[in-house]
Amino acid sequence: MKGLIRTRGRYFALLFAACLATFALMCAVFIENGRSLLWQNDSLSLYYPLFVYEGQWLRDVFGSIGQPDFAVPLYSLDIGYGADILATAGGCFNDPLNLISAFCPPEYAEYLFEALIFVRFFLAAAAFSLYCFGHGRGQGPTLCGSLAYVLCGYVVMWGVMRHPNFINLAILLPLILWGTDKVFERKSPALLMVSMGLLFFFSVYFSYMTLIALFIYCLIKYFLVPRKRSLRDFAALLGRFVLYLGTAALLAGLFLVPIVLVLTSMGRVGLTREIPLLETLNFYWQLGSNLVGGSFNKRGMFLGIVPVLGVIAFLIGRRQLGRSWAPWALGFGLCFVGALLPPVGSAMNGFGYATDRWLLVLGFCAAYMLVLVVPQLRRFGRRQWAVFTLVGALLAVWTGAYAFDVLSKQAAMACVLLVAIAIVFVLVPRRVSVAAMSAVVAVCLAGSSAGLVVIGSSKWGTSFASSFVPSGEAVELTRAFAVADEAALLDKDYRIDRAGAYGARNQTMVSGFKGFDFFSSYYNQKLDDSRYDLGVASHWTNYIYNGVDRRLALELLGGARYFVANDDDRDKVPYGYAPVADLGEMPIWDDDEEGGAKELRMSPVRLYESDVALPLAFTYDEAVPESTYRSLPLVERQELLTRVCVLADERVARNEDEVLRMATVEQEADIVKEKGLVVRNGAIEVAKRGARLRIAVEGVSDAENYVVFENLVFNPLGPAGQRALAEETGVKIEPKKTDRGPEWWTDLKWAPDRSAPLQIKAGDRERSLKIANSRNAGYGGKVDWAVNMGYSEKPVKSFTIKFGKPGVYTFDKMYVASQPVAAIEENVKKLQDENAASVSFGTNRISVDVAAEKDGSDDERYVFLSVPYSPGWSATVDGQPAEILQANVGFMALAVDGAGHDVQLTYVTPGLVAGAWCSVAGIALFAGILLVRKKMRKRA
Repeated sequence: MKGLIRTRGRYFALLFAACLATFALMCAVFIENGRSLLWQNDSLSLYYPLFVYEGQWLRDVFGSIGQPDFAVPLYSLDIGYGADILATAGGCFNDPLNLISAFCPPEYAEYLFEALIFVRFFLAAAAFSLYCFGHGRGQGPTLCGSLAYVLCGYVVMWGVMRHPNFINLAILLPLILWGTDKVFERKSPALLMVSMGLLFFFSVYFSYMTLIALFIYCLIKYFLVPRKRSLRDFAALLGRFVLYLGTAALLAGLFLVPIVLVLTSMGRVGLTREIPLLETLNFYWQLGSNLVGGSFNKRGMFLGIVPVLGVIAFLIGRRQLGRSWAPWALGFGLCFVGALLPPVGSAMNGFGYATDRWLLVLGFCAAYMLVLVVPQLRRFGRRQWAVFTLVGALLAVWTGAYAFDVLSKQAAMACVLLVAIAIVFVLVPRRVSVAAMSAVVAVCLAGSSAGLVVIGSSKWGTSFASSFVPSGEAVELTRAFAVADEAALLDKDYRIDRAGAYGARNQTMVSGFKGFDFFSSYYNQKLDDSRYDLGVASHWTNYIYNGVDRRLALELLGGARYFVANDDDRDKVPYGYAPVADLGEMPIWDDDEEGGAKELRMSPVRLYESDVALPLAFTYDEAVPESTYRSLPLVERQELLTRVCVLADERVARNEDEVLRMATVEQEADIVKEKGLVVRNGAIEVAKRGARLRIAVEGVSDAENYVVFENLVFNPLGPAGQRALAEETGVKIEPKKTDRGPEWWTDLKWAPDRSAPLQIKAGDRERSLKIANSRNAGYGGKVDWAVNMGYSEKPVKSFTIKFGKPGVYTFDKMYVASQPVAAIEENVKKLQDENAASVSFGTNRISVDVAAEKDGSDDERYVFLSVPYSPGWSATVDGQPAEILQANVGFMALAVDGAGHDVQLTYVTPGLVAGAWCSVAGIALFAGILLVRKKMRKRA
C-alpha cells in the first residue's frame, strides 16, 4: 500500500508539473501582452465581481457572529434594482473553491481568481486520472488521457478562457462516472452520491446535461459490457440509481431548491426558438479544422490533433482493443453525431438555444479512447497503419483546404502539425516502450494543443487575447465609483446611474452603492417584464441591465438622485441633473454589443444630481389596473407611472369612462429618404450593411424624444436575396475579405445572422440598439423598443436609422414619441410633495414609516417600494401581517389607510427553508444507505 501511495504521489506530482507547463504555454500570449485571464464580458462583469463580493460577504457574516442583530444577508439593494444574493450568485457562491475569497483582500483578488483557474484545470486532470486508475489503466497512458481531457475545447475555450467555474463540471464528471461504475459492480454508492450531489449543489444547468449523458452511459454499459442481464436485474439497478441520484439531489437541496424556483420563473426558459435540423454548410466545412484546433468557432468541438489521431487509431484497432472497443466507439459516435445536429444541442440545453457546452462528454470519450489505444499502438500491423495514414491524410487535406479557403494561419499551422504528429504516430510505436511512447504522445499533445491555443489567441489567429482585461486592472474596473473622494458624500439611500458601461458591470455590488446595473444568468422575471413593457432599450437581453436608458421618468421614479457621465456622454445626462462634482479620471470601456475588444482609456467623469428624484419608498394616492396601463403606447406608460400606481386588475376596478390625458405626443414618421433599402408591406428590406433610412416628424420642444418600434423582428436575407435587392435599390455589395472562390461557393457557405445592430441619429446625438432573433443564444423574446434619443430644447424633426446587417426588418408600428419633461417633473414633484413615507434599510429588512394624511382623510393610499417584487418578501403593517401587492408590473406596494403606520418588510430566499430541510433529509438518507449496506455486508 505504501508503495502504491508513493507511486501515485510521484504520478500526481508529474501530472501537476505537466499541467503547469501546459497552462503556462497556453497563457504565453496573455503574459507577453500584459493581459489577465479575465475575459472582458463574463469574467470581468460577472464572475470576478461575485468572487470579490463573496469574500466581503463571508467576512461580514463571520465578523457579525455573536452580535445581537446577527443575520445572514440574503438580499442586497446594491445588486441591480435589488436582488437575492444566493440566486444572483448561482454558480459562484455555491462553488466551494470560491470560499477562499474570504481570506483575500480585494486588491489581490484578481490574482487569486486566476490561480483558482489553474487549480480547477489541475483538479480536472487529477479526477480523470482517478477514473483511469479505478479501471486499472497504466500511468503513462493515463497521463496522456488526462492532458487530452483538460486540453479539450470545453475545458480550455469554455472554461479557462471564458467561464472558469464551468471547469467544475470537468472535475466532477469523471468522479460521477467512476461512482456509476461502482454501483454497477455493487460497490459503495458514496462516490456517486457525493459527486453528483456536488454537481446538483453547483449547477442545475450542468446537472441536467449530466443526467442525460449518465443515462446513455448506463444503457451502453448495461447492454455492451458483459453481465448477467434480466428484467429483474435491470429493474433493481434502475431502482438503485433512482435512490442514489435522488439522495444526491436532496443533499444539494439548500441551493438546488431556490435555484430551481428562480430558473422556472424566468421567461427566457421555454421560449419558442428557431432550431434548424442541420447546421450550415460552413459549419461542416470547418468541422475538421475545429476538431484539431485550426479554428475555435465551435469551442466545444475542439479535441486537439493527438486526441483526434488517437480516436482514428482506436477505431482502426478493434482487434487489439477487444471488448472495450464497442462501448467507447458507440459513446463517441453518439456524441459526435449529436454535435452535428442543432436539435440535440437544444435538447441538452433544456430545449433552449442549441449549444455545444455538453461536448465535454465528447472530450472525455476521446481522452479515454486515447488512454486505451496508446498501449496497443505497438501491436498495429502494416494494414492498420496504412488505413491510419490514409485517414490522417484525408483529414490533413480537409484541414488544409479549409485553411486555403479562408486564408487562416492558425488552420494552416494545425494542418502542418497534424501531418507531423501523424508521422510520429506511424514511425515511433514499433521502436519504443509503452512508457516512452506515452511520453512522446504527451509532449506532442501538450505542445500541439496548447500551441494552437497560443496561435489562436495571437494576431496569427483571432487575437482573442485582446478581449481580456489588462493584468492588474480588474480591481479598478470594479470599483470605479469608489475611487472618488466625492463618492463618500453620496446619500446611499438613493440610487446612482451612469451614462455608459464605465469600468465593469455589477460594480455597485462591489462598491456598496445602489443602482440599476445588473448582470446575472438568474434574474427577476417580474422586473424584466416591467422593463419590457416600457420598451427599455439599454440592453437587448433579459439578464443585463445598463440602467434605465437615461429616461427622466424612470430615473426619478427609481430613486436615481445621482448620475455619472464622462465628457463624451454629456448629451446622455437626463434633463434636470446638474453637475455637482468632478470625479477625476475613471477607466472607460465602451460597451461593444458585438463582443469585440476595445482598449481601456481614462476619461474625466462628472457626478450629476437631481433634487426631484423620489426616495425608494413613497406613497401614491391613486391606482389604476394593469389593463389600463397596457392599453397605452410604450412611452405613455412611463408617464402614467409618474401619476398613479399600477396594480393587477383584480386589485382595482377599471373606470371605463375615464379618459387618460397624456402629455406625451405620438408622431407618425414620414419616410423622406432611403439608401440601400426599401420600405414596403410593414417591412424594411435592407440590401447591405450600413443602409440608411431617414424619417421626419413635426417635433416637440422641451421633450425627450423616442424612436419607437413595435414588434420589430430581424430576419436575415440570403445572398441571392441581397443581390436582387441591391440591384433594385441601385447599391453595390462589396464582397467580404474572407469570400474566396466562385459566387456559388460563398453562397453555399452563407450562415444566417442571429442579431443586427441599429444606429439611430438625431443631429449630433447617436444611440444604438441591438436586436436578436430566435436563433441567438441571448434571445429573450423582446420585440418592442423605445430608444431614448435624449432631451432637446428645440423640436427634433429628423431621425436617421442605420442598419448594421442586411435582412428584412418587419414591424407593426414605427413612430416617434416626444415626452415633455415639464409634465414629468410636475408629476414627480407632486408625488414628492405628497409623499408621506420615509424609508430605512437593514439586513434582509426594509422599514417604512408612513405619516398620517395631513388633511385627516381616511382614503386608501399605496406605499410603493422601488424594489423588485419577489415572493421572498413578507410584510407587516403595525405588527399585523399584510399583503404585498405587485405594483407597476415589477415592484411592490402595500395598501394603507390615511392614518400613520409602521411598515416592516423582511426577506427570506424563496425555497431556502424547504431546501435546507431537503438537505437534512438527504444527509439522513445518505447515512442510512451506507449503514444498511454495512450491515448487509456483515451478514454476507
